[in-house]
Amino acid sequence: MGFFDFLKPKQSAGTLKTGANGMPYVEKTSSGPLSFDDIVESAMGLNMTGRPKEALAAINKALAMKPNDADAYHIRGSIKHDMGDTDGACADWKKANSLGGNANDLLRKYCK
Repeated sequence: MGFFDFLKPKQSAGTLKTGANGMPYVEKTSSGPLSFDDIVESAMGLNMTGRPKEALAAINKALAMKPNDADAYHIRGSIKHDMGDTDGACADWKKANSLGGNANDLLRKYCK
């Protein structure tokens, strides 16, 4: 799975929507729990709309579901970087690489 594969349409238990306040949320479209992909999409939407603490909580939930997902570590590293946690970001990007992801550009740019 490549880093941008999460942009491809998927079967899911929810749909990413924007509320009246402009904030993203996942509307459940089935009776099942939210999927890993739904949670990752929510995390990215939350971070993009300036809610990094909520984004971090969401991506941590996703990683609890799939603890060896390189893309999720890459995303969590970016969220941590946006929050000013460079050390945490670098650790996550290194973990993403160790799981077959490619965060080399970010590691070179931001990490010692």
